[in-house]
Amino acid sequence: MGDRRAFSVKVPRGYDPEAPIEDGFAYLRSVVFERRKYPHVIQSDIDPRSYDGNITRTYQPATLCKPAPPGLEPHPDWQQVFLMDFSNLRDQVLEMYRKPLPEVTIPNHNDQQAWYRLCMDTGARAPLWSTILKMNDRCVLRLVDYYSSWLKTTTVTQLAASWLYAILIRLETPIQARTAGHLREILIQCCEQRAKLIDATDPAVGPLNAIV
Repeated sequence: MGDRRAFSVKVPRGYDPEAPIEDGFAYLRSVVFERRKYPHVIQSDIDPRSYDGNITRTYQPATLCKPAPPGLEPHPDWQQVFLMDFSNLRDQVLEMYRKPLPEVTIPNHNDQQAWYRLCMDTGARAPLWSTILKMNDRCVLRLVDYYSSWLKTTTVTQLAASWLYAILIRLETPIQARTAGHLREILIQCCEQRAKLIDATDPAVGPLNAIV
């Protein structure tokens, strides 16, 4: 037995669309009448190229970054453990938000020089949980932006990688197109720096592999 319409609404001959709507069936008749004015298929006149600036494109890794030199690439087992630890830390951050934390002062998110001294300068200290949790979403997004610029002229150190790792733990998803572009720049810069290394004992190998 085929499906039947819940309401069988017919528009009578001589129907006046300007007549006042006095009940539900009158409203349905007006909807059916208006529907008949339009074709079943409508093609919009939109230039798809006008949306190119809002598209996050997917790139093949081979064209995005340089591979690690032989012997410097991370072992697959290490990568798996590393990603699991990263995921667990993100979960821990959510739990910590439910507990009272000591008040700390961090630089304004617009103070790029202050953040550079905190994250990149020699002699600065590694990030603390209290500092990480103090960062709001705006601060995290701005720091990702800063890192995409800093790494174009600054070599990745253990300290710089530690702060970037902490920032990425706090990065909320879904990731905006602009932020995805900054992350792509960070990846490219780290791959280029790693491609220039020649010794597996170089202290930059670990931090770079952690980011990449």
